[in-house]
Amino acid sequence: MRNFEEFVNEVKDTVKDHLPEMYRDAEVVVIEHRKINSCYTGLTIYPKDSVASPVINLTQMYQDHAHDMTEVMKHIENTLLTLPDNVKKMDVSDILDYESIKEKLFLRVSSIKKNAAFLKNVPYIAVEDLALTFHILVGQDEQDMASATVTHQMLKDYGVCIETLYKDTVQSSMTLFPARFIDTILMTVVTNDKGINGAASLFYPGIMDKIGSEIVYGNYYILPSSIHEVLVVPDTIIESPDELKQIIKAVNKEAVAPEEQLSDELYYYDTKNKIFKKMKE
Repeated sequence: MRNFEEFVNEVKDTVKDHLPEMYRDAEVVVIEHRKINSCYTGLTIYPKDSVASPVINLTQMYQDHAHDMTEVMKHIENTLLTLPDNVKKMDVSDILDYESIKEKLFLRVSSIKKNAAFLKNVPYIAVEDLALTFHILVGQDEQDMASATVTHQMLKDYGVCIETLYKDTVQSSMTLFPARFIDTILMTVVTNDKGINGAASLFYPGIMDKIGSEIVYGNYYILPSSIHEVLVVPDTIIESPDELKQIIKAVNKEAVAPEEQLSDELYYYDTKNKIFKKMKE
């Protein structure tokens, strides 16, 4: 059986032989990818003059198909061919021009502690122990979306400060992915209308106050159930916050994939004083 290094080299050296003509002059790049909550060896295939391409997780593919290179190549080809048309057609200059991407920006939220390596390379806003990072929507269809992360170098090239980036990203996020509230018997789910990366919608301007004044009518606890949603619970029905902390940890351990976990912490919003805080041990 080939080892992982041999597997990666074979894929890189032969992949273009199995792809359509448009990829014959493509650049094939293998790099360690650090994304929110994950690190893996990825393969990216850039067609000529294009900045958009999916990152194919070779670490996972080795685990699933190390013995079957035919299956590996079929998976890579299918991934490339099913890209949304607007991603395939995106030009390098589009993503490097701030005015072109300003209305495609959106927020994501993640744990600072769990993503220390990733956050070294990107601008972010810290909110307690959480990081708000900036991303560009480069394409989407009914089932999936493709995006690029704004890095320190990109921000420098754009010629804007992080405050401007934040203001524009919030405004764009609220248009692209409006906040959505789902009421249940004891709590309210806060997400966005796509249900993808919806936990960030909690940090849209006015959302925490809206929850306090129109939904729970007071102060409330926030359970970070995943990067896609958070749960809010009125503090009036909770006797022991410690029980909520245990629930968060248990759910993360048993029911949430590592790459979708947001935090093991419990948070609280004081509606009167407009204070968001992490609950202390």
